[in-house]
Amino acid sequence: EFTEHFLCLLQSALASPTTALDQLPLYLSRQQTLAPHPKTSLINLFDKISETQPEQIAVVCGSGEYSYHWLQVRSNQIAQYLQQQGIKSGDKLAIELSSDIDAYQVLLATQRMGVSFIPVNTQWDNADREKALLTVKPAIVISETLHSDIEFNVVKLSDIPFSELTGPDRKS
Repeated sequence: EFTEHFLCLLQSALASPTTALDQLPLYLSRQQTLAPHPKTSLINLFDKISETQPEQIAVVCGSGEYSYHWLQVRSNQIAQYLQQQGIKSGDKLAIELSSDIDAYQVLLATQRMGVSFIPVNTQWDNADREKALLTVKPAIVISETLHSDIEFNVVKLSDIPFSELTGPDRKS
């Protein structure tokens, strides 16, 4: 269901690229159906918007506004870093991030790579976090902090190389 809503949102954005995201529909009426996209993935739709409307604001988080181009570039940087760490399609990646914009960047990177993501609640205590990670056994954990108390490969998102974009790509 989430995928259908997101595809509806992306298709609406493609059809009306100057409309603000919060004004686009998430739901279809009973008479409407999604246009068929048999060979189009979620990330391909996102990249198409990024190519046709790079400066269009994709996400507003707090006081920051982030363009499609900014998210595309940043998610590519994260994906390249993860590939350099040996992460490949089919792997599992745990995400322990409290910032929405951080999560969007990493989620887009996982879509680019064909990697499954598992959200880890940042409010969990160490025992709950450890239990979840032992159950899932991710190849890597992306977090805001390094955890010396867990036995998994943990990477701080802020340690992933980042070429800062300014100007029309990121407005804060």
